[in-house]
Amino acid sequence: MATDEDLVADFVAGNQAAFAELVERYRRELFSFLQRFINEAALAEDLFQETFIQVYRSAPTFDSTRRFRPWLFTIAANKARDHLGRRCDAARSLWIISPEKMAIRARLLNSWRLIRFPLRSG
Repeated sequence: MATDEDLVADFVAGNQAAFAELVERYRRELFSFLQRFINEAALAEDLFQETFIQVYRSAPTFDSTRRFRPWLFTIAANKARDHLGRRCDAARSLWIISPEKMAIRARLLNSWRLIRFPLRSG
């Protein structure tokens, strides 16, 4: 049985079946890792695909003196972190109000108070 590193080398040399073997080898383990990381099965599937797309693109730069598995899981973890970061950024943007919007809100609030509770003279 070929090692993961041999399969990467074979894939880089043009053997598409070697890439398919890598995907199949890590299908369950990597999917489970991503599902635990993200806690959402559909998203874990997307990230699994994104991970192997990155592997496909980056295989020619893979350092064959290193192990494939840590490289693969590093890519997957980075994809998951990037997604979680985008999710957090989107949530934060819902709560962050620009200074311009704050000024507009303050003017509107002051206008509303003046209309609703006009100042009374003495």
